[in-house]
Amino acid sequence: MPDLDPVFISAPYIGSVEENSAVDTSVLRVTAIDQDKGINDNIIYTIEDSTADGLFKISENDGIISISSAIDREVIGDTVTLTVKATESELNVNGQPATTTTTVQINIGDVNDNPPQFYNCEESCVTATQFTGEVFEHSLGAISIGMTVKDLDKSVQTELRLEGVDKDVFSVEPSLAASDSIVQLLVRQPANLDFEEKQQIVLQVIAIDKDKTTFQSTATVTINIKDTNDNSPKFPQDTYRLKVAEHSPVGTDVLSVTAEDPDTMDAGNITYSLLPESILEYFDVDTGTGRVYVKNNITLDRELRSLYSATLQARDSDGKPGTTVLEITLTDINDQPPIINRDLYREFVKEDGQLEFKIE
Repeated sequence: MPDLDPVFISAPYIGSVEENSAVDTSVLRVTAIDQDKGINDNIIYTIEDSTADGLFKISENDGIISISSAIDREVIGDTVTLTVKATESELNVNGQPATTTTTVQINIGDVNDNPPQFYNCEESCVTATQFTGEVFEHSLGAISIGMTVKDLDKSVQTELRLEGVDKDVFSVEPSLAASDSIVQLLVRQPANLDFEEKQQIVLQVIAIDKDKTTFQSTATVTINIKDTNDNSPKFPQDTYRLKVAEHSPVGTDVLSVTAEDPDTMDAGNITYSLLPESILEYFDVDTGTGRVYVKNNITLDRELRSLYSATLQARDSDGKPGTTVLEITLTDINDQPPIINRDLYREFVKEDGQLEFKIE
């Protein structure tokens, strides 16, 4: 009577197969024998457990393990472990089936069957095609865009390149990526990052499988350019030629003009002053609006001085100055009585004659 369990020979069993191999492809064969002498009972093979259910099957008569359904390494992983059971066809002396088990390890070979893909990994990594970043105008350095490029296949390299009208302003790093790499943009042409000219740049990052160039992915990156205080205030004209009547009332407008500064932080933050200090005896300026006005009407006497020259200065929030020249001419008003040069004029005339002479 049989009283010994079967035993697997040549264990442990390790096999390998490439992903995407055809269904029914043979992977390896396991063999168990009956240890009872002279009996040599038939062995029946079954798969009792698997880390990937339904992926492999076994021929119950000869122990050949083959593919049962499509294999995707990127889904199931690099290894599948099976528990194979061998059962003798006859019961043992105890009336029970004689059985034994063994472990079979099947390594899944990789095939380059996936394109590279972009992921946003700022919180949890999810596939994405839209990314954003920001950079101060005229600055150098790296721009973080929260981008990771991955290729699920093993031992592949991904080439990264930029496309778009402004692609030469930046470079992409790394230009040749491993299967999982963080991607950044580096500023190459800071002079072309000018907030006053352009507030946003849109680029495309192209990921290309170096070994299979038809495998490609594209992501759009929007770079927002941030303003810096890199401009000085500027007046519409370099020189203003102005006229105001002498002895005009205090507060009379001479000029209302504002300087322009394209920097956003300077909006509403321009202050004005008049130079030199000596001009403030006659004129002044509203520091907030740039309105130049008469300060002292008594001293504005054309008969004493008819022309004044001043500099109107504007400063931004960082103190950067801009200037314009004011040439102010006083116009005459009838504010002087006639003057006779002599206190006494003496002339002679004959009786019944006529007298005519000029008084100056």
